[in-house]
Amino acid sequence: MTWFLTGDYNYCYTPFAMAFIIVIREISKIWKFGMTEPDRDYYMKFCKEAREEYEYQYKEFRATGQYTPSVKFEKMQDVGPWVRMEWAEKNALEREISKYDSVVFPARPPEFDEEYYKKEEERKKRRKLKDKGLL
Repeated sequence: MTWFLTGDYNYCYTPFAMAFIIVIREISKIWKFGMTEPDRDYYMKFCKEAREEYEYQYKEFRATGQYTPSVKFEKMQDVGPWVRMEWAEKNALEREISKYDSVVFPARPPEFDEEYYKKEEERKKRRKLKDKGLL
């Protein structure tokens, strides 16, 4: 695996972490330049309410070992992002996305996973031999 080392903090970044930083940068650009003030207010209010409900459910779970499901928020089509349950409280984007059909792809068959793992093991062995200068 490739690692990038910053000079000032000696903190290792994986390529995945670098990609994550790029995604955060793009989301920040959308937030700053691509959204209207009412949209920003909607999402700020949404996040505040969702956080309050999460904190309540977390405390309830810690105290009793179970929690009551949310009455305000749900996962969109059971696989998507969290949205408000009430149709009237959803914004235009959430209403549009909730109209789309969702497709849940089946899991990869186990025989393909075994083949993949065998190839990975062979690749690692070849790499070790190459590093030692035997290949």
